[in-house]
Amino acid sequence: MLLTVLIMGAICYGILAIAERSKDPIRLGLQDYLTQITGGRAEITNLFEVQLVPDTLFKMGGIVIWDKDDPKKTLGKVETAYVALPFWHLLFGISQYYGFELKGFEAASGTLAPKKLALDFVGISAPEGQTSPAFLLEGRYNDLPLLVTVEMIRKKGSNPPLFSFAKTFSATLKLGGLEGSGILLREFSNVRMERGRLSRGEHTAEFTLEGIDKTPMDIKVKGTIDGINFNADLTKSGEAVRLDITPAGSAPEGIARIKDFIKKVESDLGLSEKDSELVITVKE
Repeated sequence: MLLTVLIMGAICYGILAIAERSKDPIRLGLQDYLTQITGGRAEITNLFEVQLVPDTLFKMGGIVIWDKDDPKKTLGKVETAYVALPFWHLLFGISQYYGFELKGFEAASGTLAPKKLALDFVGISAPEGQTSPAFLLEGRYNDLPLLVTVEMIRKKGSNPPLFSFAKTFSATLKLGGLEGSGILLREFSNVRMERGRLSRGEHTAEFTLEGIDKTPMDIKVKGTIDGINFNADLTKSGEAVRLDITPAGSAPEGIARIKDFIKKVESDLGLSEKDSELVITVKE
């Protein structure tokens, strides 16, 4: 079995070495792939550089995703994109990269989130001398400044360096006045978050998440909001996501504080009572 895999891999390697001499068929193939995974109609204007073996590298520009039912409606676009990783890692699904970078990324309201997402930079950041690389999302959401950082690791002995996510890594979020952080743990049958923290003005929530990777979505949340204990269920039914919060026998003023915190978070996320993408309820 192993010999068969190695032989097939060698054949693919040889075919790709020939195929990379012609950019346009590869550009069209990438367009088809983006069309399938987005559900829209993808267009890649420029494929500046392509290499398939021994390392796989793509440099692209002018990427646009159109609504398949409305050719005038743009769902998203990327000014430039760069991705590089070893060919064998691509073949066997190993998530280690030499580089990954999107610039000028935009997603229309209601596509990835309720409001418009406009990111100047998405990708791996590893400046010279920086001890810990990170995956960054930097730009604006709901017309508020946004910065998300996810800790990465640099593989020892690799030249050029390879970057990946560890089994345990930290993440932070800043969106306007909303700040969050947590430690994510990838286990054999579960992805969870410990030491989660979300603050907005005078309010602070501390929590844990269990079952982040479950399908269908069924995440268990446990923690405190302004010192008030709570349990919550984050579930998905159809296209709607629900967060049902159950405080542990709090007085009316405690319930009022929780509701005020939720209202401020909803405002930053661009949610209103009419939105159906994410519904948050507090049981009294």
